[in-house]
Amino acid sequence: MARGGNPWLVVSMCHVEGEQLADFELTMASLRMSLGVPEHYVFKHMKSVERTKRRFFDALLSVPMRATVLAIDKQGWPGSYVASTTGPERINDAICRLVTLCPERCITHQMLYVDMHRAEPDFIRGLKLILRRSLRVNDRQSFKNVKARPDHRSDSSIIQVADMIAGEVRVNGGKLGPNLASIREKIELHLE
Repeated sequence: MARGGNPWLVVSMCHVEGEQLADFELTMASLRMSLGVPEHYVFKHMKSVERTKRRFFDALLSVPMRATVLAIDKQGWPGSYVASTTGPERINDAICRLVTLCPERCITHQMLYVDMHRAEPDFIRGLKLILRRSLRVNDRQSFKNVKARPDHRSDSSIIQVADMIAGEVRVNGGKLGPNLASIREKIELHLE
């Protein structure tokens, strides 16, 4: 970790029931319109001003969604773990840990969309395998499928919500922070 860098690795999953996904996308489209941003504007925590963040999180109050978040203090990683793994491997480990913390109804027969481009099929294949093994060890069924879903697609608001929540937890040192106050009840936060 670079000196002065943020010590938190935060991964987030947003859960929306399939029949509610269209309403979810409509709420996000309405938010874009009210903010005066383009129709396909991508919400990213690092690029959003405070006003946009507050409006974004307040809009989620009316959305039927839940989020599970894992915040890992990287300073607690043993040197041997850091030396023997790559960044993508540590991210895979964090995603696997997050998935094991999610309720069964959010895993079994569900789709998992991962914020990345389809040009990274090896990462997705590896993640599918690791998830399947991790869930099997815990006597749980795996996802119906795991797919790359870049956040710039018109139907990727769910990815953008996960990014915005993870970013907010990261900048607040593993805490939910004031911008998430309106949706605190919709977020399950785990610290490691």
